[in-house]
Amino acid sequence: MKGDFQEGFPEIELSESALANIARAAFYENTAKTLLSLCLKALKGLDHDQWVKADRSSFTSIVDEIVEELQAWPDIAPYFEQIKHNHKKWRDQRNFVIHSNWGQNANGKTVAYCYRRKQLGDENDIVRAVNDCFWLAKETRTFQYQIALLIASGALPEGKDSVGVIMATPSKDVRF
Repeated sequence: MKGDFQEGFPEIELSESALANIARAAFYENTAKTLLSLCLKALKGLDHDQWVKADRSSFTSIVDEIVEELQAWPDIAPYFEQIKHNHKKWRDQRNFVIHSNWGQNANGKTVAYCYRRKQLGDENDIVRAVNDCFWLAKETRTFQYQIALLIASGALPEGKDSVGVIMATPSKDVRF
């Protein structure tokens, strides 16, 4: 009979490709945050434990701290402008698709509802989230490369931890 209660977790009303794209959006945003916290580590000369603490900060806090640090580095500040001005917008679409409730409307079409925004969405919003988070990760990687060049030139100290992220530059591989 229609409407009978069924035990167990409800079916996920999204296609496998939509679910994969939600994962991509989350992956890109997480990658961007980690790369930015590594850049902050380099700019502030943080040790590993200090970096771990900084990485636990909110995305916006990390961006704000980098903005402060870049006052001493005006040559690379332009590489951070897109991140500074767009990170909230880029991340908002990801937050919408991850935190919305997904189901079907009366016509059987997959829809999302975000009660905080009082907004409906669909699988097109997932594609926008992937694209936005891709650009966030891309811009962050470009900025990280500029920090790596500063480390390679000796303008910033190289990470002294035995563990860390290594990035290749034309002159040498550097550790964050």
